[in-house]
Amino acid sequence: MVFSVLWTRSFLLTCELAVSAVAIALLIGVPVGWAAWLNAIKRLSGSGRSYRMGASGIVTSLFLGVAVASLIMPLVLHAAAWESAAGKFGWWTLTQTGSRRFGQFSGLIACSIVHGIHGSAAVALATWIGLRRIPGVLLESSRLDTGPLKRAFLLLLPMAAPWIATAALGVAMLAATEMTVADLYGFRTLADEFYLFHAAEPSAMAVMMVCFIPMLLAIFGGWMFRIASHRSGRPVHPHRDDSASQTFASPNAPGGSLTRLLSHAILVAFMLVVLVIPVGSLIVKAGHDVTVVADQRQVAWSLSSCIQRLASAPETFRREYVQTAMIAGLSATVSTIIGGIAALGTATRSTRRRCMDGISLAAFAIPGPIVGLGVIGVFQWPIAGLGALYQQTLVPTLIALCFKAVPVAYFCIRVALAGRSKTIRSQAYLDAGPIERVFRIWIPMFAPVLAAAWITSAVVASGDVPVLLPVVPPGVTTVTTRLFGLLHSGARYQEAALAFWYVAATTTLAITATWIARRRRTGGWDVIG
Repeated sequence: MVFSVLWTRSFLLTCELAVSAVAIALLIGVPVGWAAWLNAIKRLSGSGRSYRMGASGIVTSLFLGVAVASLIMPLVLHAAAWESAAGKFGWWTLTQTGSRRFGQFSGLIACSIVHGIHGSAAVALATWIGLRRIPGVLLESSRLDTGPLKRAFLLLLPMAAPWIATAALGVAMLAATEMTVADLYGFRTLADEFYLFHAAEPSAMAVMMVCFIPMLLAIFGGWMFRIASHRSGRPVHPHRDDSASQTFASPNAPGGSLTRLLSHAILVAFMLVVLVIPVGSLIVKAGHDVTVVADQRQVAWSLSSCIQRLASAPETFRREYVQTAMIAGLSATVSTIIGGIAALGTATRSTRRRCMDGISLAAFAIPGPIVGLGVIGVFQWPIAGLGALYQQTLVPTLIALCFKAVPVAYFCIRVALAGRSKTIRSQAYLDAGPIERVFRIWIPMFAPVLAAAWITSAVVASGDVPVLLPVVPPGVTTVTTRLFGLLHSGARYQEAALAFWYVAATTTLAITATWIARRRRTGGWDVIG
């Protein structure tokens, strides 16, 4: 009876967190995606592409880089940034005004804010992609019949709704499977309940309970994705010649200067919320000094202390940074190879492709603690050598991290292969053998895409705390696992300095991957957008 009550409570808390995170993500992401579409820097026409750089182009490019960086950045870094701002030792909490709100950034509120802001990037990108795939002829005709706002609510957003719903389901799935933020703020979701009380001796009932919601959301998400790709004016997985007669357009931002100014303001506000304020909070927290004089707490901020602590962090946490880079690089290399082989092997077979999509979604939806414990269980089999591999190598770690890194790399490469003309693929099969085709045609042709997939999967693998905690060998500590342990007592200047350089590195890598993907045009189409 007690068991049932505990699981029922965790189930309801998981649903509560998922709904709250989705609500925040939709509230922020949909207007941002619409504003990004208004500021589109590219225009497709029958004769090709033209680029319109200017204020709109710069703002939209920055939005894409920031959104991708926020999306693939580990949740523990989002938590560290917001804990530095509004946590129990946050810079705002230590002010006279913020002290009145001490303790309020916790539980459901804190988890919903972190997950919601993180998920808003996914919703914004999905909204932007969905709007860009509306046929240009339909957009042109709709301008004659309705105004901008009426057109947005009655035509544009409903047509992009499958994309938005897919992103919303992804946000809910992450809230149901990711226990890092929930554990930090003591919000006992199913994943956190399993991690705390059932990881040592997992039962079939515990595994079923923690996997039920993510798998259900993954099924609906895959179904919604197929609806989106079929209903969109420009399919995500087009298998036809580039000479298709239908023309698609990402139009110039419609409306007057007030509409464009509003869209710029929305995008700038979004970038402030998801990147500038969190990173700024880490910098401010790194320079915070709290002392107690005559039983009175005194808070001061020093620029010299901030610079000194940030400058010394790479040396202080050198082992964590090096080991994180090593694990991320190895995982990304393995994931890109496996994802590339899977994408290439299913590129011309729709049935295989659908099966691989389902397997990838299912692997991504498995909660991290389940993955970690499953890998540990395999390496505890009474087979010679498995124990040594588990204790002395990174093989179990790489296998566990591939459950999320491989699907990420697979979908990046899959989209690139789908955008390549069917004629080009057929010609490649006629002119070269399997090995020659891979090394002389596919790899040179898709080198930028492979680089983007490698960077993205590296960032994802480096921050998969629920998987890393049980499978890293003794003596190995990554930035995210160290940060996860330190944040349980609040964010102080050590945690801020540790997180700052990792946030800077992941942001730089994410923006680089976005730039590579947008510069790489496959069959006349961008990999992103």
